[in-house]
Amino acid sequence: MHPWFSSSLFPRGSQVTWGGDSPQLSWNETQARGLSEKLLDLFVGISQLILKGRSGASTVVSHKEWGLRFLTCRAQLTRPVACVIMDQLTEIECQEQNVCSWKLRGLQSRSVYNTGWCDVAYM
Repeated sequence: MHPWFSSSLFPRGSQVTWGGDSPQLSWNETQARGLSEKLLDLFVGISQLILKGRSGASTVVSHKEWGLRFLTCRAQLTRPVACVIMDQLTEIECQEQNVCSWKLRGLQSRSVYNTGWCDVAYM
């Protein structure tokens, strides 16, 4: 396993060994609590991206509505995947659909052209 992979994905001090194709982790309670708090922050952040309708009910805006650019790049994954790596979205809060759509198109452009990904990794 590459050192950068271990240090960026798993908390410092966790024991990572490989059993077959997947990592076997040994975390203490503090590390597990920290991960839980980070996941909660992620879910709260995602929930803030959902557009609220006039009735107060949440509305999910489709790819077509925000102007997704369809790309030809495909990344074939062998299922089940051993690890999922997510990135955190910050400062993308918006209230109007045209502003939110503009921000999502910018996010897609950065994901594809700056990081080399096939598409937005946050969908």
